[in-house]
Amino acid sequence: MSLDAVRALNCELLLKPVKPAALRALLESAPPRRALPEHALILPPTPEELGEALDQQRIVTVFQPKVTLSDGQVVGVEALARWRHPPRGPVPPDIFIPLAEQCGLIVPLTRCVLNDALTACQRWRRHHPACSVAVNMSPLVLANPALPEEIEAMLLRCGLFPAALTVEVTETTFITNPLLATELLTRLRIKGIGLSMDDFGTGYSSLLTLLRLPFSELKIDRSFVTACETDPEAWKIVRATISLALIDHTNRTLNTDPPGVPTSHVTKGTGTLNFTSTVTLPGSGSTVNMPNLPGWPATSFAA
Repeated sequence: MSLDAVRALNCELLLKPVKPAALRALLESAPPRRALPEHALILPPTPEELGEALDQQRIVTVFQPKVTLSDGQVVGVEALARWRHPPRGPVPPDIFIPLAEQCGLIVPLTRCVLNDALTACQRWRRHHPACSVAVNMSPLVLANPALPEEIEAMLLRCGLFPAALTVEVTETTFITNPLLATELLTRLRIKGIGLSMDDFGTGYSSLLTLLRLPFSELKIDRSFVTACETDPEAWKIVRATISLALIDHTNRTLNTDPPGVPTSHVTKGTGTLNFTSTVTLPGSGSTVNMPNLPGWPATSFAA
């Protein structure tokens, strides 16, 4: 008997002696058991399997487009790691990314995604010079003091200007070693590499972090954006965040980017705001004027 069925039973109707017919009727009227996520029905992958997938290049990099709200034009992409395990099928990132962090594979995984992203950006910028790419960095990756120079060397090998890359971080980056993380991100920004605060609005010290570091972009957490059409309070939070991005206290302007949400959720009401923004579209079901980027197949946008 499922837990849902047990909770649904009315104990007053099961006084001893219990009649089989009454018990059967109660069980049949219980709500159906909730289906478990597909990846919960199988054993989680092992560190050995993840290492083998990296060695055999079974973890691939796909890209989600970033478009401007004003005209829907693609201005860049976000690089995402995807793992298709032969017997298991797709392994969700929220499963294998924490595994990579736990078993010491997050650095080679990030290096693989970064290399793929910069190589693709190099190809696309031959025809679309303004194209840029964003790559998420784990706090463990940012523990390497030589990271800014390593990224700079990768950009030089690909013949890219630093502005072609944006490094995305979340506020958890600053929990373990805030001084080192702040130093590394500042050095990246000095070199001309973009900095993006991901999931902005859900961390423990968003405003303080924003004040201390020269971020070039805020990515509003999708939980606020998707609720804008039905929750006036959520829309107030989004408007306030956009207003923060417009505050130029250090002669800089921040872009705002609600990630992975349909454009209808972010365009509603923005006509009253004077700002320039981009939106990272979901991997499928999006209507967007895609540029004809050589070597950029449509399947690359699958999330």
